[in-house]
Amino acid sequence: VIILSGTLTLRLDVPDELLDQERIEFSKIITQKLDGRISAGGDVLRLLTYTQLQDSPHLFKEFKTSTYDFTIGRESNIFASENMLERIILYAKSLDELIEVGKEYDLKYIAINKEQLNTDWYGYLTNIYDEGENHPFLTKVLDTEKIGFKKFKVKVFEINYDKFILNET
Repeated sequence: VIILSGTLTLRLDVPDELLDQERIEFSKIITQKLDGRISAGGDVLRLLTYTQLQDSPHLFKEFKTSTYDFTIGRESNIFASENMLERIILYAKSLDELIEVGKEYDLKYIAINKEQLNTDWYGYLTNIYDEGENHPFLTKVLDTEKIGFKKFKVKVFEINYDKFILNET
């Protein structure tokens, strides 16, 4: 057991400090500049909650281990407010379906990681990283490569539902 645990410990990957730092910086940028609901595949939003708690001491004090609010009798989201970015997870089989479902849930942004795998829930979004500008209903609002990120390559697109409806007809 000791030999096995020692071997497993030695085989752990060394954390990539630059990548982690860029993830934190990305989360800070989108928290400060964007508001509304965002959906993303891969690990794009991995540190969003961490950043929101770090940047807002009052939220950290109010954070609950359960999201069930007994006073109102339903699930609550302490991060939901008019001026905050809220992560949502939606299921769809294609970009068009994601946009249609997203409209029902007030989805405002889609974030795509260049390294996102096709096996991810949002595998159909992988080509949008390179071809997002070809969709008139998607407006690029953030590109981490253009702001100097070396390892964490993500693009964030804002959805224009009016253009999506026109594009369908």
